[in-house]
Amino acid sequence: MDCTNLAFEADWFDEESGLNRTFKMIYFPESNMVQLFEPRTNKMFLKKSSVAGLKPSDIYVGSEITILSRQFRLKAFADEYTRRVLDCQNERTFAMVQPDCVRQMLIDPQGIVFAEIQKTNLRIRAATLAMMTEAQALEFYREHTGKPFLPALVQHVTSGPVLSLQLQGEGAVHTWRCMIGDTDPAEAEPDTLRARFGKNKMLNGFHGSKNKEEALREIEFFFPEKNRHLAPPSAAWLSSCTCCIVKPQAFIDGKLGPIINSIHEAGFEISGLEVLRFDRVKAAEFHEVYNGVLYEYSDMVAQLQSGPCVALEITWPKLKMPVVDHIPPSSSGDGGGKDVVLAFRTLVGPFDPELARKLRPHSLRAKFGKDKVLNAIHCTDLPEDGVLEVEYCFTVMRK
Repeated sequence: MDCTNLAFEADWFDEESGLNRTFKMIYFPESNMVQLFEPRTNKMFLKKSSVAGLKPSDIYVGSEITILSRQFRLKAFADEYTRRVLDCQNERTFAMVQPDCVRQMLIDPQGIVFAEIQKTNLRIRAATLAMMTEAQALEFYREHTGKPFLPALVQHVTSGPVLSLQLQGEGAVHTWRCMIGDTDPAEAEPDTLRARFGKNKMLNGFHGSKNKEEALREIEFFFPEKNRHLAPPSAAWLSSCTCCIVKPQAFIDGKLGPIINSIHEAGFEISGLEVLRFDRVKAAEFHEVYNGVLYEYSDMVAQLQSGPCVALEITWPKLKMPVVDHIPPSSSGDGGGKDVVLAFRTLVGPFDPELARKLRPHSLRAKFGKDKVLNAIHCTDLPEDGVLEVEYCFTVMRK
C-alpha cells in the first residue's frame, strides 16, 4: 500500500444475514476515493471508487460513511501509519454547557455554542441534553472529593439539564479550553464563552476537560460505548411535544446553531437534544409513513442515513407563547401536545424550500433548505405522532 493512503477496519451490517461484516477500507486522500477488501482473503470487494458527498474531514475512527447505499462505520485503524497520521488530527475532548447557561433561553447560548464550534476545526461527534443525578455528579467530579465547594457544585449541575458534547479535531482539548476561557468570567478574555455568559467562578457556564486522559474518562461517562443505560438520562419530556430533526446535510453545513437560534426566537423551547446516526433500517422505519406517499421517499431515507443528524424535542415555552402563527392551546387534555405539533410545523414551512420561500419566506425550510430532499429539517406532520417520533429518537435510538 502507498504510504500516503490511509487504512481502516470498517463494519457494515448485512441486513440479509443479520450479521456485521468487517472490511479493510483504503482511503486515497489525493483523489478522495475508497477501496474495500475482504480482510481474511484480501479479495477486492469494491474497486477504487468515488463516494458521493465524502470529504477528507469524514475520515476518522467512529465516522459513518455511506458507500453505494451501504453504511460503513470506521471502527479502527488498520495499520500503524494511519494511526500515527490521524491520532493528532482526531483528538477528542468533552465539553459541557451547565444549567445556568442552558436556562438562559432569551440569550440562547445553546445556539451560539453550536455556531461557534462549527466555525472551528472541531467536529461534534456526540451531544445530548441530559439530567444528572446527585450520585452521577459526585462521580463525575470525584477529583474534587473533600473540597469545600463540591456540595454547591453538585447542587448546581443537578438543578437542570446540562448540554454535553464530545468534540473531535486537532488539538481539541486546547481549542475548547481557549474557547471557554478562564474559570473566572471576570478574568476571561472578552470574546470567550465564559466572559460572555458566565456569572462567577461557580456559575461560569461551561466545563472543558483539562487533558486527553480526563477527556476520555468524561466522554465515557456521558457517551459510553457499552452500557448506555448507565449514562445520565436524556432531559426530554416525552410528553406534550413534537419532533424536529436537523438533517445530516444541514448539520454538516454548519446550520445547527442558526436553526436552534431561529427556533428560540420563534418562542419555542428545546427540551431534548441528541446527535443520532440512523442506519438504513431505522431510517426507513422512521420515514415509513411517507412510503408510497412521497416520490422522494427513497432519497429521504438515503439522506437521513448519510451522516449524523440532530434530534430536538420541541415543547411549548414556559415564559411566552410562540410568535409564529400562534395556535391557542386546546382542551384536548394532552397539555397542548397536538397544538405544538401544528404550530411548529407552521414554523418549519412547506416541504419544498422553493415553495416555502414564496409562501412562508421566514420559515425554517425557506431559510435553510435547498430542495425537497435537502430541506434541512424533518418535523412531525400528524398531531398524534408528536410523542411517538420523539420517543423513537430519544428512547429507541438510544438503545
